[in-house]
Amino acid sequence: MTTQQSGPAATGDPDAIRADIERTRAELGDTVEALAAKADVKARAQDAAHTAKVRAQEKVAEGAQAVQEKVAEGAQAVQEKVTEGAHAVQEKVTEGAHAVQEKVTEGTVAVRQNPGRAAAFLAGLTAAITGLIMAMLRRRRRRGRSTRRG
Repeated sequence: MTTQQSGPAATGDPDAIRADIERTRAELGDTVEALAAKADVKARAQDAAHTAKVRAQEKVAEGAQAVQEKVAEGAQAVQEKVTEGAHAVQEKVTEGAHAVQEKVTEGTVAVRQNPGRAAAFLAGLTAAITGLIMAMLRRRRRRGRSTRRG
């Protein structure tokens, strides 16, 4: 049984054999380093923890951005509702102002058409207010007398 050699050993060149040995040693060193890295459980766990941390930070950032977007949407919706409400209030106030203006105009026209009637109304109103004031003053005086006696 004969074995045939191939490569530098087959030629018998010592320099080629030495180069082949150096190349084989380098490959063996790379293989040992790769095996050592796989066997280093602590380093692998640290790498896995770092990867998990980075993923978690990315998820938190995505969640924060989603919350920020929802808040912005909600704020815009509120702003739109407030604007709509303000416009509605403005319309109601304008309508009320026009109604008051019409009533004042009608009252002015009525007073101009019949000034005696307006003067009589104002005289009656003045008399009624004066009567109320006088009644209040009498009531106060009576209370003052009753508290002094007791």
